[in-house]
Amino acid sequence: MMYRVPKEYMLRCAFPRGRVLRQVEDDLSILTQFIVKFTPNESKEFDRLIDEEYGKMRSISLKSIKNFRTEMTRLFGLINVGENGVVTPSKRTELLVETQNFPLFFKTFCHKFQFPNGINKPQETIKFIEAGVHFEPAKFLLELFDLGVARFGSAFCVDGTEISNLVFNDSRVATGRRTAEEVLDVLVKLRNQRERFETGSKMVQHGREFLGYMFLAGLLIRDESGKFHLNETARTAIDFIKSDVEFFKVSEDFATDLSVRKQTLRDWWLWFGDVGETEKNKFAPGRVTSEEEIPELIETGIEVTPEMERAATPTRADMKEIGDKGELVVLKYERERVFRIRPDKVALVQKVSNDTSLGYDIQSLELEDVTKKKYIEVKTTERTFPPSKDVLTYFRMSSNEWDTAKLFKECYYIYRVFLTRDEASIFVIKDPAKKHKDGHILLEALQYRVIVKETAGSYAK
Repeated sequence: MMYRVPKEYMLRCAFPRGRVLRQVEDDLSILTQFIVKFTPNESKEFDRLIDEEYGKMRSISLKSIKNFRTEMTRLFGLINVGENGVVTPSKRTELLVETQNFPLFFKTFCHKFQFPNGINKPQETIKFIEAGVHFEPAKFLLELFDLGVARFGSAFCVDGTEISNLVFNDSRVATGRRTAEEVLDVLVKLRNQRERFETGSKMVQHGREFLGYMFLAGLLIRDESGKFHLNETARTAIDFIKSDVEFFKVSEDFATDLSVRKQTLRDWWLWFGDVGETEKNKFAPGRVTSEEEIPELIETGIEVTPEMERAATPTRADMKEIGDKGELVVLKYERERVFRIRPDKVALVQKVSNDTSLGYDIQSLELEDVTKKKYIEVKTTERTFPPSKDVLTYFRMSSNEWDTAKLFKECYYIYRVFLTRDEASIFVIKDPAKKHKDGHILLEALQYRVIVKETAGSYAK
């Protein structure tokens, strides 16, 4: 048997396609840095600069680049365009550039994503208005997951085909006439009857993609079979999204009054791309409070003995003062390295990040000569997937940090920490000032945005 949404209830809540899920973070990393670099700017000039710069990095047609820019900026709310036609970065873009925290970025996106919206083409938005649509996918799906877990336990899961057919394609859900509990009842019944769902790409891509974005946000977990489970560790964010009543109302005059439509779209971009302090507080990761929360490094080749583990693991005092996962990963890694050759010197590996005037976060020792100090600035990015090797990673440095790098030369290191779910990797850059002089690092004076080529360093071993 094949389940099909009854014709009288068929309404596809679709939206512009993003990228392949594993590629989205890389594309956003590139695009958001370009947006900050080329704004504020007049709209046509902004488009030209983005297309030109992106064309240097991707061997695709100009038409494909234009489509990519338009779809990504609209879908994720990356820019604002004022009445004067000047483009500025949205708060969401600025948040990602500043924090390098992709799960935080995607939480803010999922939280505000709704139908009707200013993302779809006007004719689609008009169709949703006329149908009486009032739909917040993340809120609805989190309610569905909570009900499923309450009924069946933590093993409850769904896939994109089920969610597309039962949620994103059914007007009863989009207009509030079918609750999450009723959808769960239908889902259970269809599973018991072993009914199949329509699987054509147009029928299932939107539900599958939105579940993917909730996965990138850390709200869901995806298992090896591709099914999605609730991520209970994100409970604070989950409860906030479920309880928030904010909704952007699109005027009914949107369909008939062009001036209302233009103003509504400007208001939409300001609202959709905005990130308030409450969101940041609810969605930002909490401080690390236990050893189990410190991500393990990808295989480093260091044999860790019980004695080394005890000596290297950050203490509760370390965690209370630091809290940042990236710095704790580096602190543990450096203590392990020093312990191997001079266990008596481990105590000299210290965090100093509370004193921003120093221009570095961790003070360690050079293994070749433990009488020489090593000054480490930690730059952390949280992602779901590791970055592709051909993607230029970037981060911000203060003028004080860069001046300190020039002062300490070969004794100064940047440890570029990538946290991907439960694993961590460290890209080590020794003497970044010399790497810049030799052309392996590009420096742009914002504060400083440091753009790193693969030749600038190597992953820790």
